[in-house]
Amino acid sequence: MPKPAVLISKAEFARRHDLTTGRISQLIHEGLPVTRGKIDPKAADAWMQDNLDEDRRRAAKPQGKPAGAARRKTGDLPAYAASKARHEALKAERVELDLEVKRGSLVDRQRVEFAVFDRARRERDLHTAWVLRISPLLANELKVDPAKLHTLLARHMRGHLEELAQLTLADLGASDA
Repeated sequence: MPKPAVLISKAEFARRHDLTTGRISQLIHEGLPVTRGKIDPKAADAWMQDNLDEDRRRAAKPQGKPAGAARRKTGDLPAYAASKARHEALKAERVELDLEVKRGSLVDRQRVEFAVFDRARRERDLHTAWVLRISPLLANELKVDPAKLHTLLARHMRGHLEELAQLTLADLGASDA
């Protein structure tokens, strides 16, 4: 016949775990197993291991046990502990990103996109202005009507700029397309 479990009071369990009886009542409300108002220490310790995150277990560990005596593999962690582990990993990743920004190896995407757009707009304006500057000179050299030459050059320059605007980095032969 199996030996009946030794049951202890909430106060005794609280004393063993260096907690208040109020905290034990909270844990009972969260699902800590009780039998007729008494606590089976082995079952309660197992429940705490499965249902409390590492920090809360550390705060509630019995005084007689060495720290980390009942460690589990990450795959066995309860949902809360796994969620906390993911949270901590994301915090570490955020710190890494901040460090990369400070080192200058990571830049703000919106700022880069704005800089590229601004550069392209300025180059378009410079090419258009070039047509205005060069068409009278070419007309004089070629002895043709300056207005017709300007109209022709402007149309071809706009077409050329539209073609350039449609090109991708791969079309331009960029290695990091």
